[in-house]
Amino acid sequence: MYCYDEYYFDKYHQGYSFAKMRPYFSVIAKTLTQMFKPQQMLDVGCAKGYLVHAFRQLGVDSYGIDISEHALSSAPEEVQGDLLKINIDHDRLPFESGVFDLITCLDVVEHLANNDQAISEMRRVLKTDGALYISVPSKLADSLLGIIAARDPSHINIRSRKSWIETLDHLGFRYVGEFPRAERKEARVLSLQHRWLPRMVAEVGRLPFILNLRYDLIFKKRA
Repeated sequence: MYCYDEYYFDKYHQGYSFAKMRPYFSVIAKTLTQMFKPQQMLDVGCAKGYLVHAFRQLGVDSYGIDISEHALSSAPEEVQGDLLKINIDHDRLPFESGVFDLITCLDVVEHLANNDQAISEMRRVLKTDGALYISVPSKLADSLLGIIAARDPSHINIRSRKSWIETLDHLGFRYVGEFPRAERKEARVLSLQHRWLPRMVAEVGRLPFILNLRYDLIFKKRA
């Protein structure tokens, strides 16, 4: 099992701070809140709790789980009480069945050896017809990362878009679409602009599209 400690974040997630990532997660939270109007949401693999904080700012009762003690201890103080240390690859989620309207799972499933266990648990705690948003890198994105930066060795579960949709379908979800294109572009630009290339990205943001190297998939739980 990989150790998601301070060294891991410094090496593979440079610039991952509240100040820099807040605009990105604010767009994600605002868009999903407008789409699904959740009362309770869970962020699986919440890292430092930034998305949980963004939903809380919108008045959504929000919680997060993550395996990294370092990440959880680095979360904003306002949400630390709403975050739990859980190994989703093996552990049962500490929530009753059917309690969440929305579950988010960003940059998580590619790290899991036992994704059927994790996805089944997400389905269990989600309400019938509740929404699940999964964001995962494509094979191309993972390959490019290995060329331009240090490839994350904990990416052990890289698949095609079709494979993820088929897996989720088998585990009781129906694919309903993708995260809205315009908002997805806005979030990506904000993330790049604040973390990596502020001058260049300002120009990239004016382009009619940005090459999408991720799968931003939305599912609904079947009865």
